[in-house]
Amino acid sequence: MLSIRRLNFYCNANLNPSNRKMIGIDSFQMTLIALSSILLAGFVGLLAKEVIRLVDRDVDLESENWDYDKNRTIELYHGSLTYRCFAPLIHEVMSAKFLDKLSDERDVDLSLRRGGSSLPWTARELMGTTFVEALLLAIAIGAAVIFAAGIVPGVVLGTAALILIYRTRINETKQNADSRLLQFQRRLPFAIDLMALMLEAGGDIRECLATVVKENSDHPVGDEIGRVHRSVVNGTSLLDALTQLQNRLSDESLNEIAFSIRSAEELGTPLGKTFLQLASQMRLKRSQHAEKLVGEATTMLPMANLITMVAGLLAIVAPHAISLIMKAPF
Repeated sequence: MLSIRRLNFYCNANLNPSNRKMIGIDSFQMTLIALSSILLAGFVGLLAKEVIRLVDRDVDLESENWDYDKNRTIELYHGSLTYRCFAPLIHEVMSAKFLDKLSDERDVDLSLRRGGSSLPWTARELMGTTFVEALLLAIAIGAAVIFAAGIVPGVVLGTAALILIYRTRINETKQNADSRLLQFQRRLPFAIDLMALMLEAGGDIRECLATVVKENSDHPVGDEIGRVHRSVVNGTSLLDALTQLQNRLSDESLNEIAFSIRSAEELGTPLGKTFLQLASQMRLKRSQHAEKLVGEATTMLPMANLITMVAGLLAIVAPHAISLIMKAPF
């Protein structure tokens, strides 16, 4: 490969025969160099033009006809720098089929419904934005490796970085959603218990929901029960609001709550007694789950004791064994 210094010499050689003979190239090689430079410049120009077209073009969004989606898109623009700068490119990537091979859209959608992100993404929007972010970082990593080690290592490491960064970001969303759901499940029995006590004292279901939201304002329970409260205030029945919550979180404990409330409405049982029974059952299940975890941990203790015993034995025997080996005649 010709060095940059030698290429500069080509450019300053005025292309006369004596200079070409001195640097060891003929007219055919000079023609190839010129054509390659022209083709490379044309390719870079076309690539830049295409990128500018994708970034600057107008995108026909549903937000133009739907106020909710318009507000959601505005929130995405304010909350995500990548979406604000590369929205047209992201919408192009969203329609690509290869995203389905990198991650499952249903899993991403479930993670978002469970609150895995603070922004109101759709699954496809998050996948496209994450891919563009990973692509930009992968290009930077690949370019650095190309300059340091060559084209092949740069392409390989850039591709590996693209896949790794993309999967890592998607997994972060899933982990956030699982953590938030776990916090919700741990606090929910206490919220049900509080609602049961208020109903027994003569409170209204709306007052109970509002109190739970106020007492858990900085917790996932407050967020989710707040949605239920808004639905009930707007005229939705409690059962329908809880069904919507269950569909959003896909949590089995909510199935039991919806079933109990449906049975209470059919049989005429007071909601206060129903919620007391629900809170008691949920605490019992949590205790059983904790006992199960303790039992599983107990079965692992013999192995841990064995490892500790072997480590202690090695700590005692190793110095004597080393001294005997050092004193050995061989």
